[in-house]
This record gives sequence, structure tokens and C-alpha cells, in this order.
Amino acid sequence: MHHIFMINPAAGKKDCSENMRTMIESICINHDIEPLIFTSEYPGYEREMTEKLCDLFPGEEVRFYSIGGSGTLTNIVSGIRDFSKTEVACYPVGLTNDFLKSFGKSAPLFRSIDALIKGRVELIDIIDINGYKTLDFASFGLGNSCFSDALPFKFASMISSNLVYSLSVVVDLLRNKCGKYKIEIDGKDCTGEYAMVVCFNGMCMGGNVIPLRDPRPNDRMLNFLLVSKMSRLKQLRTVSDFAKGKLAKHKNYIRLVNGRYAEISKDNGKPTIFNCDGECVMGLNNVVKLSADKLRFIVPENAHILAPTDLDPKELF
Repeated sequence: MHHIFMINPAAGKKDCSENMRTMIESICINHDIEPLIFTSEYPGYEREMTEKLCDLFPGEEVRFYSIGGSGTLTNIVSGIRDFSKTEVACYPVGLTNDFLKSFGKSAPLFRSIDALIKGRVELIDIIDINGYKTLDFASFGLGNSCFSDALPFKFASMISSNLVYSLSVVVDLLRNKCGKYKIEIDGKDCTGEYAMVVCFNGMCMGGNVIPLRDPRPNDRMLNFLLVSKMSRLKQLRTVSDFAKGKLAKHKNYIRLVNGRYAEISKDNGKPTIFNCDGECVMGLNNVVKLSADKLRFIVPENAHILAPTDLDPKELF
């Protein structure tokens, strides 16, 4: 098996690439592994290199190690050619590492290269959005200003990982970003005016936003939360409760629709901007679906996906 390490120096609050490279080389010697180590050079580098490396080792077993945040992991998964021969491990050094929240208090176990090398394979569901693959969530509407106004949000991330999402939501609230969308989920017409729509495969977004307790990335189901258009003041109250999982207070404005296939487009014909685990995906006639493929995800010994409703909402990283 080829062991390939992708280090993103832009993940987190400081560049850890040199220290990580030294640690990886030292640990791999103990496991008699000759690692291939790459350091990201530009946005989208991980996906591009993953595609090239999959082409370089066709039909061979490959394990990619994501050394970064949610975006690094998402880009690697999206670049995989053959999911039957490829494994992915995640060493979290990003700001939020939302996907690993599904592992609850055992999530810190992923911070060990040795444990990941010795880890087991667990099959994980994948969200496919216009051919782009992501693991945790895909959303549009409130909270997506960070893609068009990147600089101020970069400064915010230096202060607090959770501040980025919160600031983006506030900016969008002031702009009152609502729109009419044509949405069909598993054949059910959900067309309407929405402030935000989120498709969950995992349970967390934006560091500490956990509106649903039960989504798990191995249950073969996607969970769509549709937040209807409302006044700015009502949006502010609703979004605060949304983040805390207090959805029952707003049942007239928030709908939960479970499904595996959705078609989404803006009524005005303009592109929809999706936040996919921190990465930007844009499209006109969008298909968001549960992929037929499953990810061979590496899990350390004693790490397990939380059982439904067994949620500790505190930030783990």
C-alpha cells in the first residue's frame, strides 16, 4: 500500500508543515513505510494532486492522510478516482474539524499518526454535489459571505474559529440574503423562499452549530434543513436557536426533509453558492445526492461514531 501524506500549511492558525514532515518521517521508519509527503501550494492543490496520484497508481491500494482542516479532507475525498482501492485518514490541524465531531469525545484520538497508520477501515457516506464530494455538510444562504469577502473573515479566524461562521451569518442577516429556490428532494416538491438550506451527513457546521442530534455519516441518509424567509429580527432569533438545536420553537419556519437525492436551483436563474465543509461549490442546476460510493475512512482503535442522540455538543478542537 502507498502511504501519501498531504499537509496544508494554511490550515489552522500557524504553519505546522515542517514539524509534521519531520514527525511523519520518524514514525513511518518505525512502521517500515516509505511515505510520499506533499505540502499544499495553492487552493485546490490537494484535489489536483490526489487525482494525479490516483492516476499514477491505478488499481493499487493507496491511503491518503489529510493533515489539515475540513477543506483539506474534502478536497482529497473529491479527488479520489476509485473508492474501492483508496483509504483516507484525517489528522486534524484545522480551525474546526467539524466532521470528526461525529466521533464525540474519542475525536482527539485522530491526533496521532501512529494510531492512524494502525487504524481500521470504517465505511462512511459521501455527499455528492455536482460531482464534488464532501463528508459533513453542504449549505447555501446565511453564512456564505465568507466566500465573497474572504479577507475580513481570514482576520476573524485568527481570533476564534467559531467567529468566522458567526460573523458571516451576521453580515448576511444585515444584507437580508433570502431567495426563492426550486427544490425537489426524493421527488417531493419543496420549492419556496429560504434564508438557508443545509444538507447534513454529519452533525456539525461552523465549529459549534449543531441543529440536529441524530445525523450520522454512516446511516445512508441525508438530512435537509430548510429555513424559510423571514424578517431580519426573526432570522436573528431563529439562527441562534438553530445553532443550539432548538428547532421546535421555530417549526413554522424550519423543515426537516430526509432524502438521498435533491435538485436545487435559484428561481432567478443565477448560480447557487454552496459551502461544502468550508469549500465553495457553485452551480446553476444543482444535484445534491448521497453518493453510491462509500469512503474507506481510517479510524483509530477505541474511536467510534457516536450512537444517535449520544451527543456532546462542546467543541472538541
